[in-house]
Amino acid sequence: IDEVDLNDAPPRADLLAGLGGRMQEHIAAHLPPNRTDLRLWLGSAGAVARAHYDKGHNILCQLVGVKQVLVWRPRHWSRLHPFPATHAAHRQSQIPTRDLQAAVAGEGPAARRWPLARGARPALARLLPGDCLFIPAMWPHAVLAEKASVSVAAFSTSRERARWAVAAWAPLPVGDGAVPTGMDSTCARAVAAGRLIRLVQDTAF
Repeated sequence: IDEVDLNDAPPRADLLAGLGGRMQEHIAAHLPPNRTDLRLWLGSAGAVARAHYDKGHNILCQLVGVKQVLVWRPRHWSRLHPFPATHAAHRQSQIPTRDLQAAVAGEGPAARRWPLARGARPALARLLPGDCLFIPAMWPHAVLAEKASVSVAAFSTSRERARWAVAAWAPLPVGDGAVPTGMDSTCARAVAAGRLIRLVQDTAF
């Protein structure tokens, strides 16, 4: 795992090219480092991670126990009823893991509560000790531990994450045009969206 390196974020100079000096300085402070981080996951039998996506590439390696991993293509994300973009859990599905199978199959109360999920069938991987699974950035996935489990995940900075970091902090031509300094990108975009709504409301057509 020490040799895993899937970092494919563009060079910082390329990401910042064309931006003004002050904006370059501000955005540079919020760019993700181009590196690989390891995380250790410990879980009891039955532990779940609801459907979500990660901003970086992920190589999930199973050390002890057995895990099931459901993986969807990115185009299915909107069908998994994600939380709103300004919600703290915006990278997670609202569908409880226990309801996923029935919702996708279009069966029972889950199908009525989560209608968009019908037919959004995932690929299933069953990880045994020694198995590794590559999950690309922005690909939704859910995890279920069949037995007490120990896993290691290697997260590498992705091109998508780096470009999103730039886009999320870029100035918008709304109100004073500046993204509020010191706010995280989700909050800043919400504030900018509010400015846009007020601008439209104040504009006579």
